[in-house]
Amino acid sequence: MQKGFTLTELLVVIVLMGVVGGIATMSILTSLEKGKNETNMMMENNLADAAVTYALAKKFLKTCPTEFVVNSENYYNLPITNSECFTKVKTSFLIDEGYFKDDGRNCAEDVDIVVYNFVSLDSNTNQPSSGEYRAYVPKGTCQS
Repeated sequence: MQKGFTLTELLVVIVLMGVVGGIATMSILTSLEKGKNETNMMMENNLADAAVTYALAKKFLKTCPTEFVVNSENYYNLPITNSECFTKVKTSFLIDEGYFKDDGRNCAEDVDIVVYNFVSLDSNTNQPSSGEYRAYVPKGTCQS
């Protein structure tokens, strides 16, 4: 009697290893993509914080009139009609002034970040409540 594996047994093992390897590869690639997306989002959030800090430090922002009220955090829905309510800061200014560090050059330098005074309505009185400065960074500004 001969000892060893048949060709069929070897093929089954090879096919199973290929399937397991394919599943593992897809899982790893998905995890890497998710990590890149989270990193990009964190960089854009840091960029927004840097833009607010820069605008406040340089005193570019003024108090908005009371009619500037927003019920959405989406910049495209903001009723920006008064240039006193917002300022635009380029990513390159934040990098040059030291407010944002981008050693990997992952963020586009020619993007305008809009810093604005976000004022929400008080749910009880329907009057503007205290505002805070926020920044809108377009999605996709940072790509790792």
